[in-house]
Amino acid sequence: MGELPEMAAGSTDERAGPVRANEKGADNDDLIREALTNRGKPYIWGGASRSGFDCSGFVCYIFHKMRGLSLPHSASAQARMGAAVGRADLQPGDLVFFTTYRPGISHVGIYIGENRFIHAANRRRDTRIDALAGYYANRYRGARRISPAPLRFTPKDLNELMNNASELPM
Repeated sequence: MGELPEMAAGSTDERAGPVRANEKGADNDDLIREALTNRGKPYIWGGASRSGFDCSGFVCYIFHKMRGLSLPHSASAQARMGAAVGRADLQPGDLVFFTTYRPGISHVGIYIGENRFIHAANRRRDTRIDALAGYYANRYRGARRISPAPLRFTPKDLNELMNNASELPM
């Protein structure tokens, strides 16, 4: 009860071992930088803009702005997206899910590395960084990788792709 449905045999169930995502997390520096620029923004129930966020609204805002993805404004719905990730395989940009105020998935944040995540915590603590320890370790229910980092090309690579584009089938 309270685990991610697709992860029942995965990272939240130590007997079965970790689930490894199909796509290894890549460099999500841009996504993490944008998330960090929103530290201290107020917690607003239902909020999904720079004026204030709730937890899933924060994730919606960051992934829409940085990846062009429209995610559902619900932690439990976000927990059904992407690929399951074992806790030992967390990469910056992965979503981490928790059971907080009610049974089941009720909270989400964005993993930033070094056992820390950023999230719109609550009305008293606003948007902040916390460790995946203590309170959150006890309520952790799994992680998902929504999107790999964007492709990045060097100018040389881009020129080669453009020069070879005429050889590609239409």
